[in-house]
Amino acid sequence: MAEEEAKQREVEVVKSGELLFCGGTNWDAMGRKKDATSSANLVSPTRLRPLLGVNICFVASGC
Repeated sequence: MAEEEAKQREVEVVKSGELLFCGGTNWDAMGRKKDATSSANLVSPTRLRPLLGVNICFVASGC
């Protein structure tokens, strides 16, 4: 029984990946009427340089 549990632990590998971000980045201006071109938004998925090479296992998001 202990051998089976040890094998299961070896098989369980946490999968991770890279974090991509897109959307609003100017948090102070979110939801305000303003020229859309003047706000810094990422309209396509973007890799965040400080997180390159960091394995991400969990991401939380809220609205």
